[in-house]
Amino acid sequence: MTRYYLAYARQHKDDWQALDGDQFAQIRRGWTVASEGSAGLTADEQVNLIFGYLNALDSYLERRGLWADLLTWNGRALTAAQGIGNEALVGGLLNDIGLCHRHLGRYGEAREIFEQALAVRRRVGPVAGEAVTLNNLGLVHDDLSEYAQAIAFYEQALPLRQAAGDRAGEGITLQNLATTLMQIGRWGEAAERFEQALVIEREAGDRMGEAGTLSNLGQLYLQMSRRDEAEAALTQALALMRAIGDRGHETAVLNNLGLLARARGQPRRALALFEEALAVQRQAGVTGTEAPLLNNLGTTYQALGDWRRALAYFQQALARHQATGDRAGQATALANIGGLHLERDALAEARVAYEQALALVQASGDRDSEATLLNNLAAVLRAQGELDLAAEHLATALATAREVGNREMEATALSNLAATRFDRGDLPGARAALEAALALRPETGDLLAAGATLNNLAAVSSAQGDPAAAVDYYERALAVRRQIEDVAGQAHTLYNLGILCTDLGDFSRAEIALAEAVTLDEQCDLPQISRDRKALLEIRSRLIHS
Repeated sequence: MTRYYLAYARQHKDDWQALDGDQFAQIRRGWTVASEGSAGLTADEQVNLIFGYLNALDSYLERRGLWADLLTWNGRALTAAQGIGNEALVGGLLNDIGLCHRHLGRYGEAREIFEQALAVRRRVGPVAGEAVTLNNLGLVHDDLSEYAQAIAFYEQALPLRQAAGDRAGEGITLQNLATTLMQIGRWGEAAERFEQALVIEREAGDRMGEAGTLSNLGQLYLQMSRRDEAEAALTQALALMRAIGDRGHETAVLNNLGLLARARGQPRRALALFEEALAVQRQAGVTGTEAPLLNNLGTTYQALGDWRRALAYFQQALARHQATGDRAGQATALANIGGLHLERDALAEARVAYEQALALVQASGDRDSEATLLNNLAAVLRAQGELDLAAEHLATALATAREVGNREMEATALSNLAATRFDRGDLPGARAALEAALALRPETGDLLAAGATLNNLAAVSSAQGDPAAAVDYYERALAVRRQIEDVAGQAHTLYNLGILCTDLGDFSRAEIALAEAVTLDEQCDLPQISRDRKALLEIRSRLIHS
């Protein structure tokens, strides 16, 4: 039985569908019998069967995301290799065990085991294997937000790949190097490396590598607000992954498609994609790396006005990132928690969360995220009345945004700069900054931010004594916020419109706007509910006595 299913696994090594379901259950049984030595096998027969099964099934287990199974199989093979004193095999198996730990989100364990593998491979070879382990050390340092170390390992691996004539490996390392460069805002260099990797993978017919590169390139385009190109790359990646049965990486593509849907003002579609990604990941038994999805679910629920569910997801994500030592992930979760507290006017909590996140990204050298957090922290400082420090942070954020070419961040910095100028009484300066930000919004496609900018332009116009322009901006803001189901934003704009109409003596229009604002407040338990109810009662009283 063990030999029959080993032969079957070898015959269908590249046909994942033939190995799924009941067949894999029988193959697992055959491997268990062989590895436990319970079938009267000699020591040599047992070793040969253990390695035979692993060689036949490792690609299948990886594609299906069965990392816990693969870890067990590699562990037993390592024991067998140590038993026969084959150091070259020991080095390779340590490398593969480290890879399993990494995919299970155990980054500290993965790094230690990769270091053991590197020591063995440097001692006994082969050079190509040494390059593989250097590449994997780069990956795990990237996971831990240690970007300079990650780049150093990739740059050690790349010449070894080239010297060995390993074109496929060269493509893998180029792709990984590009991913790290993307993380720290070096987008032009990242795009160049991704394109180089894609050429190599297509030449070699490496469909799995091509799918991974397309996925990462799609993520890069998404960050650069090149949304049509992002969708094309991600759609191609998902189709390739499903064709080859690569469920282990499908989650990342679904997540990025969810981010794309959210950026286009489709929060319900985004939620469906994030939930699908989470289900795929949990079905594969990989829960250690689900934090980014939890973060994205939280952000999407926040946009829909459900702050309690959003906070719960952010806190789950933070706990997952802390457990794995992922500093970039911790920074993301803390930034999201800060943003949620800021939206709810819990300024002290928001400031603490943002400052913790800023310290993490500054330590990692992630300038793109640093600029974003400086923007966010400035908003809190402004609300706390620390205008000079807020302006200082914004100047740094704006310069960084322009330097790295992040137009969306540039627009955000301009919007926050406008708010600071408004507080200082510089209304023309505030309006100019908001108009510059609004001009960038069609390029970035961020409808959530466009709604906020329009709302703020209305407030500045009103303060300048231009009520007609203010009403027009509020109506435009409301239309955008309704389009993307930004409930909290709608309630805020409706309140502002109601107050403006009250001041203009249009009590009927004010009553309609404020009544709708209160309805939305009650549906989502928004913090301004008491204020809005009070305004509604006052306008109804005026209507009665008018």
